[in-house]
Amino acid sequence: MSDLTEFERSRVEHEATEIRVQKGAYVFHCGETYPFWLGVAAGTLKSMKLSSVGKQVNFVYILEGTWFGEGTLINHEPRRYSLQAVEDTLLLRTPAETFNWLIDSSIRFNRFIIRQMSATLSQFIAMVEYERILDKSARVACLLASVFQYNVVAGRREKLNLNLTIPQEDLAMMCGVSRQTFNEILKELQQQGIVEIAYRSLRILDLDRLRKFGQR
Repeated sequence: MSDLTEFERSRVEHEATEIRVQKGAYVFHCGETYPFWLGVAAGTLKSMKLSSVGKQVNFVYILEGTWFGEGTLINHEPRRYSLQAVEDTLLLRTPAETFNWLIDSSIRFNRFIIRQMSATLSQFIAMVEYERILDKSARVACLLASVFQYNVVAGRREKLNLNLTIPQEDLAMMCGVSRQTFNEILKELQQQGIVEIAYRSLRILDLDRLRKFGQR
């Protein structure tokens, strides 16, 4: 939000609210109207959806420092996914009216939103590419790196926290592999000094090597 003027920032701070979401709780469900632009002040969220037969599909993980949800507000549509807290999370909620006022009045804010949407598009294009052309090991490596892709493309690389506290079962589901296969690939990545496996966490030691792992 550094692109805002002092007056714009003051209005946002006055009209935005904070909410705390406990681990496992939902912020909203697919199909609901949720008239806020959201920012993650602390914690981690995941966007997900249940298929008609009850299968859960995890789309992306939303990390601390990320603003999101602008597409739904711009298109005036219900949420296309459910949003769940992976850990205790502090959210900033900017009302749709405030968001629309910024869109109508601030060129700087529009440039910020363009960068946001470009980052989102890049993330999803990469995920489709990984799914279609890479083997399992390469796909896992690239999809782990894609968790950070949004922040990298949006220009926040230097502020990244590369310590993932997302459950390995969830990460395996996101990568489309079994938990056993996922663990075997993690061990290979750790042997090469790319990641470090710890209790209930995974630290990325070299994000660039992780991303390029499948392009050997």
